[in-house]
Amino acid sequence: MSLQKRLTAFTLVVVIMAAGSAGLFLIQIGFRDQLSRVFSEIQSIEDTVIASDVDKATVALALVSASQSKISLYVADENNDIYPLFDRAEGTEQLDIAKQTITNNTDLESNFIISRIVEIEGDLKLILTTSIASIYEDRSSEAIRFLIYLFIASLGALLVLQKVIARDVARESRELVLREKLKNEESRRKLLLEFASDASHELRTPLTVITGYLDLMKKRKDLNIEPGTVEKISKEAVRLDRNISSLLTMLELEVIEDESLVSLDISDLLKEEVLSFQEVESERKVVSEIDPDLWVRGSEELVLKLLRNILGNIRRHSPLGSPVKIKLRRIDQSAELSIEDGGPLSSGQSLKIEDYLTQFSSSRSMSKGGSGLGFSIMSKSVSKLQGEISLFHSDLGGLGVLIKIPLINHK
Repeated sequence: MSLQKRLTAFTLVVVIMAAGSAGLFLIQIGFRDQLSRVFSEIQSIEDTVIASDVDKATVALALVSASQSKISLYVADENNDIYPLFDRAEGTEQLDIAKQTITNNTDLESNFIISRIVEIEGDLKLILTTSIASIYEDRSSEAIRFLIYLFIASLGALLVLQKVIARDVARESRELVLREKLKNEESRRKLLLEFASDASHELRTPLTVITGYLDLMKKRKDLNIEPGTVEKISKEAVRLDRNISSLLTMLELEVIEDESLVSLDISDLLKEEVLSFQEVESERKVVSEIDPDLWVRGSEELVLKLLRNILGNIRRHSPLGSPVKIKLRRIDQSAELSIEDGGPLSSGQSLKIEDYLTQFSSSRSMSKGGSGLGFSIMSKSVSKLQGEISLFHSDLGGLGVLIKIPLINHK
């Protein structure tokens, strides 16, 4: 039997047992209350008649006729002949009980019969009789009706439980599959990052050796090599090293999990990066306007990669001393960051994101020793921050980068 079926059966048995026990207990309490009421009523009539100083037969008749129980009243003379004073019974059942009571000259009390003898004036006797068989019948009928109801309710509960448990089991199965899938995805990402790290190390080792040989060749004057060849090879080696670094950065961005993102003040991070940029590029005129306390959901590593990539692009690809304008403002529910440089930007350069990778990379990045992956890194970083990135012609004459990142409430 499967776990689902065992759980369903166990739950159903517990519910049936609890409901059955409670129902039968309540029926038994009602049955005892009815019996107690009949006994109390007939005993009360007997005690009242005995204590009465007036005509006892009249008192007994008044009490019996007013009683809620089906009590009958008979009178017996000195010859034990019985006469009905108030007969509630259908047929001769209670009359026979009265005769039996007089014959035995004792009260009767059994599962279905109650009778009492009360002596009055002279040799006359009053007989109080009642049958409680109907109370037993009512108890049996109620028990049968309850069991039928319990059976029907159990069938309904079984169907409901099966659906509920099946739904829960299906949900847990889906969650288990999802967790396993996420676990596998995380393992795949980590393996990919480890591979990239190992590959970059393996590539950089021979690249370092090649660079070392090139440096030695630059110092040799007796080499029969066309002028500029060593410089070209050195330049390509540097670009290859940057390509390796950029690819590793892309893979690192891939493995950043959303769960690792926290609340951070992008204003403070930008101020620190602008100060560092001004220290390195002291010849440039840098104008910055930064609104304070702009909080976003991200990671410090992610934001720093983005800012350093943009500022590094300006440092490499715009003329030394050209101006830079940096603005960070609160616009509605977003932090809007714009970074502009003094160019130059070729007139044929596309400013659409989808064209940027092919046109901007070749004309501005790769031609000056870049990896050609700068915008891919920026775009990936902004995507991780749930933001948007676009490009525009700057009034300074160069390229403008506009980034919008959703703001979050921070207390």
